[in-house]
Amino acid sequence: MKRIALINDVTGYSRCSIAAQLPIISAMGIECVFVPTAILSVNTMHPEYYFDDYTDRMNDYIET
Repeated sequence: MKRIALINDVTGYSRCSIAAQLPIISAMGIECVFVPTAILSVNTMHPEYYFDDYTDRMNDYIET
């Protein structure tokens, strides 16, 4: 089975980011390994949202 790193943000509410990509890639028979870049409550088109940037932690995440 092929495997890829899916490097993107995770959005709690909305069909975007990893939530939109994962079903398509999985349907292709490819295993996904998540590497989160940020956590958001909703997409940034909403007037208010929570955003937690993970880019400073990506190296630690990948190395463990």
